[in-house]
Amino acid sequence: MTAAASPLAPALRRVLPLLLAVAVACLALLAHAPGLDNGFTNYDDEEYVTANPMVPEGLTRDNVAFAFSSLEVANWHPLTWLSYMLDADLSGADGISARVFHRTSLALHALNAALLLLFLLAATGAPWRSLAAAALFAVHPLHVESVAWVSERKDVLFLCFGLLALLAYVRYARRPGPGRWLLVAACMALGLMAKPMLVTLPALLLLLDFWPLGRTAFASPGESGEEGNGVDGPVPRCGARTSPALRRLLEDARRLVPEKLPLAALSLASAWVTMVAQSRGGAVASMELADPALRAANALVSYVAYAAKLLAPHDLAVFYPLPADAPLWQGAGCAVLLGWALWAAWRLRRKVPALLFGLLWYLVALLPVIGLVQVGRQAMADRYAYLPCIGLYVALAWGTGALLARRGGTEAGSRARRGAAAAVLLGAALAVLLPLTRAQTGVWKDSRTLFAHAIEATHHSPEAYVAAGYEFYEDGDPESALELFRQGLERDPNHRQTLHMISLALLQEGSLDEAEEYARRILKRTPGYAEARNTLGVVAFKRRDYAGAVAEFQRAVDLDPKDETKTANLDRARRALAKWEQLQGRLGLAPATP
Repeated sequence: MTAAASPLAPALRRVLPLLLAVAVACLALLAHAPGLDNGFTNYDDEEYVTANPMVPEGLTRDNVAFAFSSLEVANWHPLTWLSYMLDADLSGADGISARVFHRTSLALHALNAALLLLFLLAATGAPWRSLAAAALFAVHPLHVESVAWVSERKDVLFLCFGLLALLAYVRYARRPGPGRWLLVAACMALGLMAKPMLVTLPALLLLLDFWPLGRTAFASPGESGEEGNGVDGPVPRCGARTSPALRRLLEDARRLVPEKLPLAALSLASAWVTMVAQSRGGAVASMELADPALRAANALVSYVAYAAKLLAPHDLAVFYPLPADAPLWQGAGCAVLLGWALWAAWRLRRKVPALLFGLLWYLVALLPVIGLVQVGRQAMADRYAYLPCIGLYVALAWGTGALLARRGGTEAGSRARRGAAAAVLLGAALAVLLPLTRAQTGVWKDSRTLFAHAIEATHHSPEAYVAAGYEFYEDGDPESALELFRQGLERDPNHRQTLHMISLALLQEGSLDEAEEYARRILKRTPGYAEARNTLGVVAFKRRDYAGAVAEFQRAVDLDPKDETKTANLDRARRALAKWEQLQGRLGLAPATP
């Protein structure tokens, strides 16, 4: 019996990674499959796809040039544009197909789940813990936004190249060479061209050097997993126990940091391009909107909030508004909690290095989007957790396995308990997370469903009301839109976007006096708001006060010279004014002047 079964073991070990990768990919497909029936939303999908003049044309020479040169939507992400254009080609002659776009995003997420499994298995040699971590990633509802939102294609795309870079780095760590290093750099560069979130990769590679690759003095032999650390040949270990910690740290730095410097240069270049794009696009919030103290407090609170939503997913929404203020005790309490978690993970670094690795991965990977540089008005966003939460999944899988393995017994029994820990995590993912993910995917069915849910999940934030009402405004139903906008204004009487949308809905309804009143309310607090000036110009034009319309449109264009709509409004008002002056001349009246 044993002799007959033993030849199967090597074959099983060879095929096991592929089987496990297929399993987690199928989990991802099962969890997110309802999203295939979703449509587009009015939240950025118009700018990226449905109302974009380039994307529906597909992959043409001019469009490829546009993808690499454009800073539209306050970002430089050429691979994301190219993926949209390819989907437009795949949609066929009938036009843009939402199902095709959702199918691509779902396929990329399933591929990412499989690549994560292969990366963890290659790095750690621990199949069951790797399976547990990858399964959590595949089915967790926190990642629905990255998969179900067409505008967030950049998430599933950048992580695909990021995971390929991590796999390539594992090969490089086993046998360093220029060809293998260039493969890491190429994958990272492609990932940055999909989304700049990958700028932290050089730091994440240093964490991999600590664990599980064991390339630093702090590596702990025998703790990487059931099958070893996955690195062939001798791996550099710490020096003599008598060596000072600082000396070992400097030795590690001399060996490991220089090889990451070219990758860090890629990160700096990507960060610079991103800041230029977002500054030109007006995405970076001013200091008045988000002062440094508020940003720092929100960053600490958000670190804890993301982890809380991972452990107990609830009230997931497309938008979490930035609070007007953050109580000191919240920021301080979260700082203490994070500090305690780091201290505990450091104390356990020899016995369970995965805990320190996972926590540091989470903290470092979230750093670019934690809000220290505020982009937009959101406090946090589910999509930002797509890469960082991998560290927490690893900490959960390996931490639970180590906890169960401490109960004594034989080595075979210890391995069985580790397998049981992975089975428990996988069972939890299937029994609890999978239904939650399928339900959350349905939230993205259309704009009205999405923002009706956001109103409840974010406890009635003004932004959610604005987005929900915008759908009615676009459909030519100003009465329903105004009802939602005014409910949002009750939450924040000075919310600029709400005031602006009320003025537009009133214009649509024909209430010119009220529209003017709301536009002037905005200008009292924000004199340089070009949209309010444009609204006043429309009001004047509808009143046939063409001189006043020219004056207001001119101010709007001066404030926002790149907006073609405002320029067109100004040209139209000037033509109307010229015709009116000609008519006055024929009647012998003094011409009006702006």
